Amino acid sequence: MNSARPSSPTGRRFARLALVLAVVALSGCSTVGGWFSGKDSGKKAAKPMELVAITPTLNVSQLWSTDVGAGEGRLGLRQGPVVDGGRVFAAAVAGGVYALDLQTGKSVWHHDTKVKVSGGPGVGEGLVVVGGLEGEVIALDEATGTEKWTAKVSNEVISAPTIAQGRVFVRTVDGRVTAFDAGTGERRWFWNRELPNLTARGNDSVAAGPGVVFVGNDDGTVAMLAANDGRPLWELPIAQPEGRNELERIADVDGTPVLEGGALYATSLKHSTAAIDAPNGRPVWTAEHGGPGRP
Repeated sequence: MNSARPSSPTGRRFARLALVLAVVALSGCSTVGGWFSGKDSGKKAAKPMELVAITPTLNVSQLWSTDVGAGEGRLGLRQGPVVDGGRVFAAAVAGGVYALDLQTGKSVWHHDTKVKVSGGPGVGEGLVVVGGLEGEVIALDEATGTEKWTAKVSNEVISAPTIAQGRVFVRTVDGRVTAFDAGTGERRWFWNRELPNLTARGNDSVAAGPGVVFVGNDDGTVAMLAANDGRPLWELPIAQPEGRNELERIADVDGTPVLEGGALYATSLKHSTAAIDAPNGRPVWTAEHGGPGRP
């Protein structure tokens, strides 16, 4: 009877490989375990610090709560209430627009928009303005909820319209900003920004300054436009869309830039935040921290 030896060079190589693996296995599980557990696997975990008792300096209690309609589910919206003139203005995808008394939460007025409200409300200059999933724009009287005018934009509105300087500025998910006359709803101008191949879903409202508006873009830049006619005045990258693939190159500036004095602050999903001299667009400083939302 023949012995079970490899009969070819290939067989002998396999036999040697099996022998090496057997030796490694016999050397103990700690060797293999070390490959996965790291160098510090033998060390004990640090003991967590004891919790420190905190004495509250401010007592918070719920004053009122009310229902304004169906929630947003997985639509990726950022609707939130706005407080102005002793009232709270809120909107829901299915529920319309509400004005509530700030002190009691009781309804002052309710407007059934008959559309899926996805952006808003924006409040200012006597108006409450919301946008819809089909590009609807609806302006209501702030005091009574009466419809003042309606308009249409190119795509979904998932951020609150900005009302300033006699204009209503509406942002859509396709990178466009449209300006309407606040009194009549007539379109005054639009500005379009080409989108990258891949972006994060979502954007935020434009920020208004004296005679200008600031827009965070999906390509990682911030632009300043003339409020009167939409002319671009300057543009600055907050982050560079760099990476080996489209996912790594996502650099959206999805939060509304914040204007404080003469400085503008903006942050990018690429983990970068910048301070900018607002009038001329010169960078003041940058930091390697950032993310979704406002700085």
